[in-house]
Amino acid sequence: MKFSPLALLAAAVGLVPSCAQAIIMTQTATGVSLPVFTETSYSSFSAFNPNWGTLNSVTFYIDSVSVSGSIVFNQGDAGTTSTIDGFSGDVTLYQGETGLNYNGLSSDQFTTAEALIVSNPSMPVTVSRNGSATFNLSNGQLLVSSPLQFDVSSGNFYGTGVAPTFTLVSGVVAFASTSGDQTSLDYDNVTTLANISLVYDYTAVPEPSTYGIGLGVIAVAAAAIRRRNKAKA
Repeated sequence: MKFSPLALLAAAVGLVPSCAQAIIMTQTATGVSLPVFTETSYSSFSAFNPNWGTLNSVTFYIDSVSVSGSIVFNQGDAGTTSTIDGFSGDVTLYQGETGLNYNGLSSDQFTTAEALIVSNPSMPVTVSRNGSATFNLSNGQLLVSSPLQFDVSSGNFYGTGVAPTFTLVSGVVAFASTSGDQTSLDYDNVTTLANISLVYDYTAVPEPSTYGIGLGVIAVAAAAIRRRNKAKA
């Protein structure tokens, strides 16, 4: 079967990319532990490689946050009695690592609060002097139930050179009427787990090999055309 040099040339031109390709790259992390009232920095996402192309935007997601375990309220020996009406949990997203604003987030970028469901005992609960009460949280209840989206393309973060770091803090607050200055809450048995994602939206640079294949075929086609023209002369 014979191929027309002109047809070969047209096919070769089609192999050379005419435009760049938009690509979405998503990185996820599941089960990230967030100790209560402790700043937890996560920096295991890969930095953007400029060899991939041009970075258009970077989006950080808190996909979900769950909490389980138990809370202990201690009355102490000061005062008389305290009454516990309920609890709430919250998650706060901070700028990068403490003191480093290279991901473009301002401090206290976002705080969410949800009521915590306690399986025992029924509220309200009165705790007498020197007494304590344990409150068991329903396992796996959500502090963040639907993905929260944050554009982190602004500020000083360009996605390259350093892996982006994000800091989250979970907390638990008691709604209580306390008596005395020795009341305390023990959160050691509270477990908070977060699922988070980082998305790079970028325009990819076509592979040099793609250009090479197309240009190589163009050269072959052009040579064939020259030979045919010489034969006709």
